[in-house]
Amino acid sequence: SPIAGGGRAFATLAALMLVLALAAPSARADGADDLAAAETALGARNFDEVLTLADRALAGGGLTGTALSRAHFFRARALRAGGQPEAAVDAFLAALRLSPRNVEAYSGLGRALDDQGRYAEAEQAHHRAVWLRPDLPDPYTARGDSYVLAGKFGRAVADYTRALGLAPGDAAARSGLERAKRGAQ
Repeated sequence: SPIAGGGRAFATLAALMLVLALAAPSARADGADDLAAAETALGARNFDEVLTLADRALAGGGLTGTALSRAHFFRARALRAGGQPEAAVDAFLAALRLSPRNVEAYSGLGRALDDQGRYAEAEQAHHRAVWLRPDLPDPYTARGDSYVLAGKFGRAVADYTRALGLAPGDAAARSGLERAKRGAQ
């Protein structure tokens, strides 16, 4: 019957489409889709999702260069937010091995070291971030935060003041400056 023949043709077409879909390279195979989704989740501060997506992107083995560094960086941010500063340090270092001029990774490394009370090492990471991008306020704010934790209030005041000179409306720098001034008294 014509309907039965059409049914076989449809089944054959469906099977062929399935084979082609399975054989075709997918964007997910190289981790790019997971990396993009991890970045979106990071912006939404959904750190559990960031960790899952970054781990999946890294496990795919297809990322290289900057994309691989970004996956480690996203993973590091999620680990630190999840209260795992030791693992975050390792992930920040992995990102920095691939992108040694990544200011955000140096600042994140410094903050993860601060979380562990490793202030001398944190100070070095923050210095590197400031050295790389002295035109950005965030590295100064991060280093100021580190100085406050280490009890170096005068240095913190100087860094927060520099951050506010670059970005007068920076609420984190303003709050940090007030905290540092109180600590210096």
